[in-house]
Amino acid sequence: MNRLRLSLTGFFGPNEHYLVTEQHDGIKITYSVDPPMLDGLADNVLTGEDVVAFKEELAKLELIKWQQQYVATAPIMDGTQWSLQVTDDTGSTHEHVGDNAYPPNFNRLLSLLKYAVTAPGGHFVPPSAWQLDFVRFATLRLPKFAGPTRFLSRQLQYRQTYLIDPTHDLVVIKTQAAEPLNDHEVTYHDPQLVANLAEAVAEAVSKLGELKTTLVDPALPPNSIFALTVQYPHGKPTRIQVNAELDADMKSLWQAITEAVHEFQVASERRNVGDATTFGPHIMHYIKVNFHHSAKDYLYKTDLPDLEEGDVVIVPVGEEGRTLHAEVVDAQVAAPVYFPVPPHKIKQVIALADDDDDDW
Repeated sequence: MNRLRLSLTGFFGPNEHYLVTEQHDGIKITYSVDPPMLDGLADNVLTGEDVVAFKEELAKLELIKWQQQYVATAPIMDGTQWSLQVTDDTGSTHEHVGDNAYPPNFNRLLSLLKYAVTAPGGHFVPPSAWQLDFVRFATLRLPKFAGPTRFLSRQLQYRQTYLIDPTHDLVVIKTQAAEPLNDHEVTYHDPQLVANLAEAVAEAVSKLGELKTTLVDPALPPNSIFALTVQYPHGKPTRIQVNAELDADMKSLWQAITEAVHEFQVASERRNVGDATTFGPHIMHYIKVNFHHSAKDYLYKTDLPDLEEGDVVIVPVGEEGRTLHAEVVDAQVAAPVYFPVPPHKIKQVIALADDDDDDW
C-alpha cells in the first residue's frame, strides 16, 4: 500500500479526512476537516517497528477485498457517507464508497487511523518498559572563603527507582541514599506478576496524555524531582523530569504506581511462600482453625506445606500440654498487624491428623 484516503461526510458537522502516505523513511498519517478548524488538524509520522506494526494491523482488514459500494436499505437522517481510496504497490487505485452502510470491519479501520494519528510521540507500538524515579537533593553550604561568594554544590540525598520491563520479565525496585545509609535493590522475574504490574503502570501513565520529553534545568534543579522514562521498542525513549513539589499530575502518577508496586510485592511474597512450601525448606506461616464449628477462629503457626481449607490438624491448647483436633478454615493468613498475643507465644500446629482419626 502506497496511499490511503478515507473521507467521511456526516449529516451534521464538517467533512473529515484521513490520509496515509508511505514515504522513504516511514509513513505519514494526517487528519483534517473541511472547512478548516483550529483544532481540526493532526499529523503523525511512524518509523521503524511502528511502521511494521501499523501495516500488519492494516493488512488484517483486507481492504482490497471490500465491495465497491455499500448502500443502506432505508435512509438514515444522521448517517454518514464515506469513501475510501487505496493505492496498492503497483500503482492501482481501488475505491470503495458507502451511504449509511459500512463493511463489517469499518469501525476497526476508523479506530486504527484515529490511534495512529494521535499515538503519543509517534509510537504506534506500545511502550516496552517504564522507569519512574523520585530524587531528592541536598544542598551543601561550604565555609566562606576570601571574597563575598559562597561555594555551593548539590548532591544526591535520596533516590527511589521503579523499573518495569515486561519484555524481559523484569521488575527492579531500588533505593539509594547518601552515606551512611546503604543502598537496597530487589529484582523480580515472575512473568505473570510482571505482566500484571506492567498493565497497571500503562494505565496510570496513559492518564498523563501525550508524552513529550521535558528536562529540568541542570543549573537550577529543584530540591526534588520526579523523572519518568518511557522506552519503546523503536526510537529514543521519552524522558520527563518535573519539580516533584509542584507537579500534581506526576505526584498522582507516583502514588498510583507506588500502590501498584506494593500490591506486586505482596503478591510476589505470597508466590514465594507457595513455592517454598512446595519445594522446601518449609516456611513458617499462619493459619486459622476452628474447634467443632465454634463461634471463634484461632490463630496458629505451622511449617506444614500444602494445607488446605477443611484439613484437620492436631494443635496444642492450654498450658498443660493438652491437644485437640481442629479444622483449618484459612490455610494462608497474612501476619496480623496487631497480634492477639506476642508472636513468640502463638502455638504451633503439631501435625496433620490422619483421615481415619477417631478423635475428630
